[in-house]
Amino acid sequence: MRWLNAYDWQLPEGIFDPNHPVQTAPANSRTTVSNGERPIHFVAPVVVEGIPVRRARLRTSEQQADRKGLALVEFAIFLPIVAALVFGAIETANMIYLRQGLTMTAYEVARSVSSHGGVQADAVARGQQVLAARRITGASITVTPTVDSTTPPGTLVTVTVTAAADANAISPQWFFQGFTLSKSVVFSRM
Repeated sequence: MRWLNAYDWQLPEGIFDPNHPVQTAPANSRTTVSNGERPIHFVAPVVVEGIPVRRARLRTSEQQADRKGLALVEFAIFLPIVAALVFGAIETANMIYLRQGLTMTAYEVARSVSSHGGVQADAVARGQQVLAARRITGASITVTPTVDSTTPPGTLVTVTVTAAADANAISPQWFFQGFTLSKSVVFSRM
């Protein structure tokens, strides 16, 4: 198979040849003439090796400028949308990570405080270690009721861990501004 270029013309009889200086264009063709003798823009049916093809159009500088302007407008419209989607996805993933960290912290504190001989101060210290390891800032740990060495076995202990989304956001607080995450776990003291 042979590759064809824009100047491979096998014109059937009666088709306009744009390279012929005295021939005029047929009425149904579209032609733009730059200097009165050679057409710059010509679209007419052409048959090359039995396959109808169209000759490549030559672009003017005005058409190229219009296309560049169109690309700039499309970029200006869609860049903020794509940026908002990307940053929104990142912040959503960060909030899921924060929620999971709060759940883990609440579980660790509840497990520590409800174990045999567990004390609230030691459990809260363990919770602070988990929060520090997950780089969660501004979190508060609440244990109810207060657990000490005299708390009887079978007492239900509720641990609540709360953190502000603003303090743990990666980007500016547009998506989760003023939002607070809270996780609670209930264990029975042993």
